[in-house]
Amino acid sequence: MSLTLDGVITFTVYGIPQTKGSTKAFFNKGMKFPVITNMNTKNKPWAQTVSAMAQEHRLEGCPYKGPIKLSLIFRMPIPKSLPKRTPSFMVKAPDLDKMVRSIKDSLSGVLYRDDRQVVCVEAHK
Repeated sequence: MSLTLDGVITFTVYGIPQTKGSTKAFFNKGMKFPVITNMNTKNKPWAQTVSAMAQEHRLEGCPYKGPIKLSLIFRMPIPKSLPKRTPSFMVKAPDLDKMVRSIKDSLSGVLYRDDRQVVCVEAHK
């Protein structure tokens, strides 16, 4: 995955991009607060790798307080099941928007304060 933050910060994270996955919340008997689970267990190590790489490349004044533009390029392994005549676009899972959500959450508190500061996203897989 390659990331460019408003043309200022650029870095590459090696590995297979993971999705944020669907989160589910439930209450156990007698609990005041819900237990929140994430369906993709591979996301946590991926998110930690992205955060660590972002910390290495962060600029003075981070986390940034203003509007953010993210440019993301996800390089995915081509599935063997994909027919040879199909263009090299990754039209199968994982969903692009879930991968973007994973990156936005991973960078919150590191490069910017909160992912609601992201006003523009350009993403490709």
